[in-house]
Amino acid sequence: MVETTDLGPIQAGSVYHTGYVVADIDAAVAQWVRLASAGPFVLFENFEFVNPVYRGKPGAPKVTLAFGYSGDTCIELIQPHDSGQSIYSESNGALHHIGIGVADLDQALRAYAGAGVDCAFRAAFPFGGGCAYLDTKGAIGVFTELVERGPVVEQMLEQMRSAHRNWNRRDRTFTLG
Repeated sequence: MVETTDLGPIQAGSVYHTGYVVADIDAAVAQWVRLASAGPFVLFENFEFVNPVYRGKPGAPKVTLAFGYSGDTCIELIQPHDSGQSIYSESNGALHHIGIGVADLDQALRAYAGAGVDCAFRAAFPFGGGCAYLDTKGAIGVFTELVERGPVVEQMLEQMRSAHRNWNRRDRTFTLG
């Protein structure tokens, strides 16, 4: 017999990515390519969130992000460029969060709030959609990032999956088309 858990109003989603805070994004990309056959990675240098709110106050860290696939899993590498308090400074190790795709971010946040899960950070993306980091560290050891999986995000993820499937194993990075 398989046990099931009642998630109440929370729609069960699946983890499609894991996020890691790194000190040097170029070195981290090189190691993920070499040791985990992840790649190629797309870089978002000096990524700027839109309307960011961290722990109830406006503000976002300055970061460079890199995304690449290893098999069916998307790997996100995050290099903070400032030492101030942020969602990324709250990590005790490299693994920072798991990522779950949602169709409607507002609806998902209401469901998690109803289940007693606090939102630590929320922001929109400059290309549409947005994300929210839920404070699930006490429950599962890491944050949970909800990512609104609209058409633009889906198109970007498909380009990353395709780049991984067709990868020449020499190039560490590529540019989204």
